[in-house]
Amino acid sequence: MNAIEILTACREAGITVTLLEQQLKLSFNEKLPDSELISRIKAHKDEIIQIIRKRTDTHLISDIKPLNYSKPVIASLGQKRLWMLSEMSGSNHFYNMIGAFKIKGQLQFSVLEQALQKLVHKHQALRTFFYEEQNTLIQSVGRVYQPLIENRFVSSDSDISSAIDFEQHESFDLTKGQLFRARLLSISDDTTYLILNVHHIAADGTSVDILLSDLSSFYNTYLKMALQTELTGVVKQNKEVNDKESGRLQYTDFSRWQQANLLPSSKFKDDITFYEKHLSGISPVHNFPLDFPRATKQNFDGDSISNHVDSALHSKVDKLAKQQNVTLYTLLITAFSVLLYRYSQQKTIVLGTPTSGRLHKDLEQVVGFFVNTQVFRCEVDGRASFADLLKKNAHEVNTMLAHQSVPFETLVERLQPSRSLSVHPLFQMMFTLIYKKQSLQFADCEIEDIDSSSKIAKFDLDLTAVVDKKGLLFKWNYNNSLFSSKTIERLTSNYLELLNSVVNDYHTAVDDLEIISESEQTLLVEYWGKGPEYHIDVSHVITAFESFAHKLPEQLAVVGKNRSYTYAELDKKANQLANLLIEKGLSFGDKVAIYLERSIECIVSILAILKAGAAFIGIDPSYPSQRVSAVLNDSQAKFCIASSSLSESAICKVILLKEFETLNKYSPLSPNIDIKASDIAYMIYTSGSTGNPKGIKVTHGNLVNLLTTFANLSDTKSTHSGSWWTSISFDVSIYEIFCPLYRGATFFIANDSVRNDGDIYLDWVQENQINNLYLHFGYLGILLERLKRGHDFNFLRFILVGVEPISYKLLREIKHCLPNLTIVNGYGPSEATVCSTVFPVELNQSHYKTTPIGRPVGNTVHRVLDENMKLVPVGVVGELYIGGDCLSNGYHDSDLNQGRFIKSNISANQNEVLYRTGDLVRYLQDGQLEFVSRKDNQIKLRGYRIEPGEVEHALIESRDVIDSKVVVQVQEKVEYLVAFVVLSPSSLKKNETITQCSQSLRLMLMSRLPEYMVPSFIVAIDEMPLTTNGKVDIARLPELNIEDFKQTFVNARTDLEATIVAQFQQILSVQNVGIKDEFFNLGGHSLLATRLISALNSKFECESVQLTLKDLFENSTPEKIALLIEKRAQNERIIEKERQLLSLNKTLEEGVL
Repeated sequence: MNAIEILTACREAGITVTLLEQQLKLSFNEKLPDSELISRIKAHKDEIIQIIRKRTDTHLISDIKPLNYSKPVIASLGQKRLWMLSEMSGSNHFYNMIGAFKIKGQLQFSVLEQALQKLVHKHQALRTFFYEEQNTLIQSVGRVYQPLIENRFVSSDSDISSAIDFEQHESFDLTKGQLFRARLLSISDDTTYLILNVHHIAADGTSVDILLSDLSSFYNTYLKMALQTELTGVVKQNKEVNDKESGRLQYTDFSRWQQANLLPSSKFKDDITFYEKHLSGISPVHNFPLDFPRATKQNFDGDSISNHVDSALHSKVDKLAKQQNVTLYTLLITAFSVLLYRYSQQKTIVLGTPTSGRLHKDLEQVVGFFVNTQVFRCEVDGRASFADLLKKNAHEVNTMLAHQSVPFETLVERLQPSRSLSVHPLFQMMFTLIYKKQSLQFADCEIEDIDSSSKIAKFDLDLTAVVDKKGLLFKWNYNNSLFSSKTIERLTSNYLELLNSVVNDYHTAVDDLEIISESEQTLLVEYWGKGPEYHIDVSHVITAFESFAHKLPEQLAVVGKNRSYTYAELDKKANQLANLLIEKGLSFGDKVAIYLERSIECIVSILAILKAGAAFIGIDPSYPSQRVSAVLNDSQAKFCIASSSLSESAICKVILLKEFETLNKYSPLSPNIDIKASDIAYMIYTSGSTGNPKGIKVTHGNLVNLLTTFANLSDTKSTHSGSWWTSISFDVSIYEIFCPLYRGATFFIANDSVRNDGDIYLDWVQENQINNLYLHFGYLGILLERLKRGHDFNFLRFILVGVEPISYKLLREIKHCLPNLTIVNGYGPSEATVCSTVFPVELNQSHYKTTPIGRPVGNTVHRVLDENMKLVPVGVVGELYIGGDCLSNGYHDSDLNQGRFIKSNISANQNEVLYRTGDLVRYLQDGQLEFVSRKDNQIKLRGYRIEPGEVEHALIESRDVIDSKVVVQVQEKVEYLVAFVVLSPSSLKKNETITQCSQSLRLMLMSRLPEYMVPSFIVAIDEMPLTTNGKVDIARLPELNIEDFKQTFVNARTDLEATIVAQFQQILSVQNVGIKDEFFNLGGHSLLATRLISALNSKFECESVQLTLKDLFENSTPEKIALLIEKRAQNERIIEKERQLLSLNKTLEEGVL
């Protein structure tokens, strides 16, 4: 350890090191310091003396002198920030500091009253009040008061809990000078509970230790005096208790010194410069996964979970810290940073961490709000060892402590980070280490600390490590509007697992340290990560189809536009075409392309190719000729069944539909080819990253496994019909075609005139009473509207949805209208055979916002892994890997398999092959998988990471929107978040223009999402452009035109409006702004909002008209801002007039006039 690390270790251990006549003086509690630490202090004595001298050098930080406390003083920077938070939120209870104590014995109430009042007398911070004067916050010391506000008997422990809870949520009036209060609640003659509450603006953690020590001393002294004089009432003060007040430093002295000496010092300026460089480039918000969406405005609803560390682990952690020459603080904050990195995959971890803020030796026994929040930055290299990171962080901690003179409030002001009302600036996670000192000690009483864990959360997550006589305790305070208790419980378990992994081998790479317990790994791998086990009797779908052709020959199999086939007729035609293909030279294992519209001929072709032992390739006739040729040439298809000739670049033989007219010449008997489950049934082409389509080889076994899963998902029967809506090149068509054929049912083919319009399509479904559907997500809103209008869809039995994220609320509403309907959200890449996960919607599920993608289908496995192929904990975003019987045979071009189809050793099956999907997912607390985004689809804008899907879901929650897509578009080198929406018919019937509707949607989003997630522009379009696979075609979305979003132009009518308009134009870099134009509709965001507020405030010197971010969010046009300023100025004029009248009255009373 170097000298700074030794001083840090002393601070952590509650040892105060000061300089007395050029010698070191150690002050500590009743527990003697560690002998090894004392030895190190002696060995580095000269260096420590030099550091203390430097910290108290009069050239850097001058002495603090006591001031007459009756004189008002400018509030400290920390007090100003707490005042501002109180003013903005209208409450300040989230900064209450509660202590609760169970006292057994004969507590003397009157003595305690005296001691409490003496406490208020001694420490002026407890009776300080605040007021604003000339745009400056002033503090002044008030009268001594009795802080004991309640003394009564209660009947049960629940009354105690209620009282503690009440104190946690009861604000202090910061203008009254009573910032400390106490309650006494007696449950019996010898059992009393004492609840103490002090506001943070008057005290900090060290102050609480001082207050408890003084209260103990005062009580015991007064009690001794009372016994000596045999008095039970009020005791006269004497010199023993009424100690000398003059000459003692108070918090007001520090505040004055901070303004006059610290802020102008060279030390302070050097520290500012350091932090401006050190914190450059940090993200304004962490990437830690949340359970619930962040609100538009930060709230402080919290809860806490505590867990003791077993003595063996505590001992090992202490031993490792000493072995590595670091403090316990450094080791624990490093481990916490690693945990956050592993959860968020964010390499720069930014934490708040408190330091005492008592920069001067004379402040050690002063009560007040000194604590300063430092910003700790940890750069995590996942491949470096924990030991290396620990060493780097030890230097980081020492550097941070060497530059701790800058108050956090000044840091925020100087760095000007991107601000949002929804998050704490610079950091949202906190770490603290506390060495707990002795609690209250009253003579003749046994006192036990009562858990008063706050129901308030000032940060998203706050980990406090407490070292006391019992050992090491972790307290996890969290915002319960962001996290569930289960998530925090898992987090605590993961942290302990990580510490165990560290102490077992600290040379392990950070990425390889274990954070998941054995039980959690079993849950993820053996339970949630495995689908149900189904026994499958048939090896290929043809067996099932042919059995129905024999058992149900007259059953209608397929219905097209102008004709239909029974199972017997369809089987006969398929056999004849199979024999034709074989005669033309088709061999087992060959590929045949089908270049046809959805039609009966297409179905005949598919079955014929399979019967012949070949594999089919569906090609959408709408594809451009270049892509068609690319597919045919890459697949080396031997034949292509088409309605017309192909381009010359295609190398395969073409079988035209007109040859179907000769099918009666061929045998109607099946070729009886021996087909195995491992044989290829079809190839499907998806877009490749190189721009060339890539073919995926799907086996008969894959296909049968899919069909078995859906057969087990509902009570669908052979009488339940289906439909074919999708393109033949889209893998959902496999589900639509084969599910009915696999169970002997009928399916109807939707032609383009039917499928391309939601209303016409649903008319067609209703007309044919189709029971089972794949329903495009864009048609769900139309179905719901029809159900609400009384349309009868009770014939529906099963709906498969998917492809795009879908509002869960929408699906539940449909399910509510049709309780007998099974709705399944399916997910899966083509490489995993259409659907690899399924989520059935149930009415009793109400806690999902986004529809989960569910759990694995039958006979499959799923793994959610990080970049290093390690399992991620529940709730953490990772990449989805899929294996099992759904997994295809890979790509036709085997070179593409590398990096996508990989071997894993996570399960007992060491040769498990998994497909790397490129999709980011996470497990919810109930084991359902939630789709987050594509790895390549995340948006980072102005430093904030944004998941487009979250914004899209919020839009679809509105009844005015049936479809949405959120993207980033660039206008004049500026990036904007843009939402494209398809409005519902009901919204278009309102007396609103499309522009007004877009504005309404934006206001709705601003009430639900953090400001940085609200699109700058919402563009209404007639329909969402889709690819042939039913996905949104982003390239075909229209280009943004900002001019479209300006209101009907109204010029500025006053000088004030003209000033505001000019600032709008300058800040937003736009021209011709009218007074009715919305700041955020013109591309404004939080960073620009901060600049605008600063620019406008510089124009107005009057204190009362100063604007805040909140003002701009609520008044976002030049017209509204002008009205707000005029109203405040008018109020100021009225107040000034009242002041003048009061002054005149006073002058008259004094007879001076």
